[in-house]
Amino acid sequence: MPLDAVTLSALAAELRGELIGGKIEKIQQPQRDLVLLTVRTRSRGSRKLILSGGVGSARMHFTEAAFENPASPPMFCMLLRKHLLG
Repeated sequence: MPLDAVTLSALAAELRGELIGGKIEKIQQPQRDLVLLTVRTRSRGSRKLILSGGVGSARMHFTEAAFENPASPPMFCMLLRKHLLG
């Protein structure tokens, strides 16, 4: 399923209630096309949000899965940390 404007609008509406007022605690990039944000939400505590830009599998959702990170973070991950955390 393509991630077009209609799908993104519905996704934003669904996640808005959970993410408003939340704070990003951690940013990780376990794979080239996958970013994992740990967000402290007001209602449910700490949650992991996956942002995937993979070809044919673009998605954004909460997960409980554990991912293994590379020894040194990629440059994109470090850039996100610079602008979103600090």
